[in-house]
Amino acid sequence: MKQRPDTGKHEFRAVVLDLDGTLFQKDKTVSERTIQILRQWRQMGKEIIIATGRPPRFVFGRIPERIQYGHSVCYNGAQVYQDRQLIYQSLISGAAVSEILEWLQFQYPGCTLSVEVDDCLFSNCSLEKYGAHIEHQVVDFNSREFKNAAKILVDIREITDISLMDTHLPGNCQMVVTGNAWGEIFLKDVSKLAGVKLVLDSLGFALEEVVAFGDENNDLELIAAAGLGVAMGNATAEVKQVAGLVTATNEEDGIALILEKIVAARLDKNVLTDLVS
Repeated sequence: MKQRPDTGKHEFRAVVLDLDGTLFQKDKTVSERTIQILRQWRQMGKEIIIATGRPPRFVFGRIPERIQYGHSVCYNGAQVYQDRQLIYQSLISGAAVSEILEWLQFQYPGCTLSVEVDDCLFSNCSLEKYGAHIEHQVVDFNSREFKNAAKILVDIREITDISLMDTHLPGNCQMVVTGNAWGEIFLKDVSKLAGVKLVLDSLGFALEEVVAFGDENNDLELIAAAGLGVAMGNATAEVKQVAGLVTATNEEDGIALILEKIVAARLDKNVLTDLVS
């Protein structure tokens, strides 16, 4: 773990939140305690930025309206939104998508593959086997011509050797593994950190003025670079290693525990009571 920063030395102006395993509990809800401290954060004039590997349809449809976030970094940074309006994107070209899918199907026949295009998920087979309802369209990848894509997903549990990816992906692409289950292919310039930096630049904020929460390895760069990087109690060992603090799990109000302390360090009891009421 990095040396813990003195939060009193920084005026934190923004909080960056991952979703799955961080803001969301296992049932994809947000605890009332966390909602209350985030509302208080906004009442103080501070920003809430979402940074997730999820698509915009998930972000806009699942985050409670009471959490008034302004910016959302989706697809690990492949798209950035301000007030639900797209302001930036970095997509894999349609030609590269076809090339990658052709190679994956040849190298790993029967492997589950999906592609995110225009906020829609296309898959080469039904995704019902994964349990929870996943809105998607099953298509024949061999006969379909794809437009530019935000990302390609590969179920790496169905692959014996993923090391081949490094040598066979186009030079401008990368694969990020999340949850030891999915390989997510993006352009190399795509990351949560890059997307958050774009938002911060537009706001005139510095990374030192950010507290960031995350749990998976796609949060590593952001957690390491933020003024205060916080690993959830359920985070991977790698995330905990680079974090400034480790909080409780997403089931134990880990976000609220830290934000409450940051707020309490700046406000007297009477002002704090007024903001919560």
